[in-house]
Amino acid sequence: MTVFLWHQTAMLTVTLTGLLLGTVPGLHSLPNGPGWILARLAWFPVFAATLGCCWAVFRRFER
Repeated sequence: MTVFLWHQTAMLTVTLTGLLLGTVPGLHSLPNGPGWILARLAWFPVFAATLGCCWAVFRRFER
């Protein structure tokens, strides 16, 4: 359950931050071609970095 919650926190943090900054290609756009796939893949490192930050902050509370 903890891993699920970490992933959800990272996903929502990135998505909401992106929505505050404007359009979010690949996350809130229609899959209309290869550009969408590339935009979607570009989000993976952002999610991974955010998840790493969540892990660094919350791991001490897991012990």
